Amino acid sequence: MIAAGAMHIFFSKGFPEAEEPLRAWVEYLEDEALYGPDDPLFLAPAIAPQANTGLKAEGFTPCPKHAATST
Repeated sequence: MIAAGAMHIFFSKGFPEAEEPLRAWVEYLEDEALYGPDDPLFLAPAIAPQANTGLKAEGFTPCPKHAATST
């Protein structure tokens, strides 16, 4: 099952130098950072209401599952 909003990323042929770094990154995410297929790779922006301008991004909202393990 694919999570809502999932992005499928691929590299076109002729980019073999990307294979090893990508493989290492995915292994790190799965084995050390313990990311699963439904975990976000990018932090969500922390949105705060402003009295006169609407909404404003004020930093990022950490993923609670990984907040304690991030360095």
